[in-house]
Amino acid sequence: MTPREQLKEDEGLRQVPYQDTRGNWTVGYGHLMKNPLPLSLCEALLDIDIAQAEVALLRAFPWVTSISANRYVVFVNLTFNMGVGGLRTFTKMLAAAQKGDWNTASAELLDSDYAKQTGARAVRLAAQLKTG
Repeated sequence: MTPREQLKEDEGLRQVPYQDTRGNWTVGYGHLMKNPLPLSLCEALLDIDIAQAEVALLRAFPWVTSISANRYVVFVNLTFNMGVGGLRTFTKMLAAAQKGDWNTASAELLDSDYAKQTGARAVRLAAQLKTG
């Protein structure tokens, strides 16, 4: 048995954080949350989250495959940030984007609670929608 196999068996998998017998927050196969996550793991998690956002986006809005790569990135970013459910609430922005009316799509993004909450991020994404 390899160390990996043995530790997986001994530690068990917990996909949500829990407190171990000493009260330490732990996740995965016994990873102590007080230990910083290695950069490689953070990068891998980001890649997984982006892939999941893209799958959800494409299922919900298959028309995004016909827009420019720069505009597509905006929709992935929004899906990553608020999920498909949150993105669905942007009905006017989505309708404008689907028609290729990027000025309106950009304005609708800026005229939202999301823009108030995210500030510069929303301004940058709106500009990216507008200019492609």
